[in-house]
Amino acid sequence: MTVVIISGDDINLLTPFFHSIRHNFCDGLRRSRASAEIIIIATPTNYDEKTNFFDTSSVETVIENVLTITSNAFVVVKSTIPVGFIDKIRTRFRTDSIIFSPEFLRE
Repeated sequence: MTVVIISGDDINLLTPFFHSIRHNFCDGLRRSRASAEIIIIATPTNYDEKTNFFDTSSVETVIENVLTITSNAFVVVKSTIPVGFIDKIRTRFRTDSIIFSPEFLRE
């Protein structure tokens, strides 16, 4: 299995969690591989206090670019996103292969 992680953060911190599978870490799409089976997106989504909304443009751009490279991979969004974002993005790109894996859950 090939996993590609696209992140704005220090991706080296994730290495211990993926020791049992073959993986590629990258900080840009140009180094990602079209054969990836899972693509994890962890880009910044800054909160805009004026609009009371998260800026999801980085996530949307990466998803759009990923889907031009491969349509066979599962895309896992780890960024903070508003409720309903995944449904909206699945409809926009006509795919069910985009999922959300929250960083943490609140009660």
